[in-house]
Amino acid sequence: KESAQLDALLRDLLKVLETNDKALACAKREYQMLLEKYPTSTELHHSYASFCDSALNNSRDAEKHRTEARSLEGDHGDDNAIGGKKDSESVVFQEGQEGTGTSVTSSES
Repeated sequence: KESAQLDALLRDLLKVLETNDKALACAKREYQMLLEKYPTSTELHHSYASFCDSALNNSRDAEKHRTEARSLEGDHGDDNAIGGKKDSESVVFQEGQEGTGTSVTSSES
């Protein structure tokens, strides 16, 4: 009986890990899509660097994007928010919708 319970717990744990891996892969794809669309966004490079550090445990990529953000900040001051206009657009991440979890919305009138 104990062995069957342990097997069930291990199966559940593997399902959770698989779901987590899929969510991380989805988030990484979304970030990459955004970085292609907004390559000069310092805000996005800093955010992706934090994601690399905390979620992916990838300090090499994190430092690469922090360096890119600092370079862009030096080149263009504070005008490198998403869309090229500080605070004019924001990125919204919605959990649970693989492949469709990101939208860019404008706050300009």
